[in-house]
Amino acid sequence: MKPTVTTVLMPPVAVLRYGHANATAAPIAVFWIFGLLGVCYGMLGGIFAQDGISWIEIVLGLVLWAASSIAAKLVIQAVEHDMEHREDSTLDHTVEPSLEEPDPLEETQPR
Repeated sequence: MKPTVTTVLMPPVAVLRYGHANATAAPIAVFWIFGLLGVCYGMLGGIFAQDGISWIEIVLGLVLWAASSIAAKLVIQAVEHDMEHREDSTLDHTVEPSLEEPDPLEETQPR
């Protein structure tokens, strides 16, 4: 239950804490921050500086927030799936380099 609540409220934190996929936290954070800004901007009147609330900006902010939450949930599920080491897991099909093999980049460096 706790990862789900964190995924909805703070998607980048959920990915860093429960997903261990640091490379995906930044794009999720961008969508989440712009979603927050959209909601706040809509509360202040929006682009036309209306008196009261601009519902268009609030809806767009909530859509961005929902997109970041969905992406965070998918990342967490993918990481948990890989940790189970099933047949289709990418962790089980990773080839580790041998220490005896030479570095191919050494051939390209000038001497």
